[in-house]
Amino acid sequence: MKNFVRQRQKNFYSMRVKSSGGEFTAAQLGAIQTLAETFGAGKVRLTSRQEISIPFIDEKSFVDVENFCAAHDLQICAVGSTLKSVTACQGCKICRSGIIDAPKIAREIERRHGGELLPAKFLIGVTGCPNNCMKVEANDIGIKGAGGYKIYFCGEELLPVVRDEETLYKIVDATLKFFGEHANKGERLKNLLARIGHEDFMKNILNEVTR
Repeated sequence: MKNFVRQRQKNFYSMRVKSSGGEFTAAQLGAIQTLAETFGAGKVRLTSRQEISIPFIDEKSFVDVENFCAAHDLQICAVGSTLKSVTACQGCKICRSGIIDAPKIAREIERRHGGELLPAKFLIGVTGCPNNCMKVEANDIGIKGAGGYKIYFCGEELLPVVRDEETLYKIVDATLKFFGEHANKGERLKNLLARIGHEDFMKNILNEVTR
């Protein structure tokens, strides 16, 4: 039941299907329709993390649902204290204002850390330009295109603009590693920063990145 959330209704659960950097293919949407009609109540909901939630899954159907998703390229979101789905705008490949390829960055972070177990939930959002359609400062890590990459930690810009993509990923890697090793159970990044101080946090992150 690790991928299913209990509802008020006895024996019923909801599940969420992860997008790929905010994107679903038409084939995936067709499969989600079949999934909702076959195993749910024929309805879906959109989440704030660019996922599709399907309620009213009978607990007797869990194995069949997982097999269906595996056969139709649908990834079920893990629940609990994990890295949640990385959100992204359309980015520079579609939006005329876009500076960075936001979906590509989101997919790479998902590839490295998707569903990773952590002391508490962790949110990452990527927006393609200073218009900030994704409101990335509301995430634990926010990434914004700006002739490079601005990185926000719980809404605070603690680093100069990062100029290359690989360094960006190293900073994300180092932050998640530090969070996993130093946060208490249930402690969000904002509370960890308040406890240890921004200076010590950034010193650890930069030491890890420059190894």
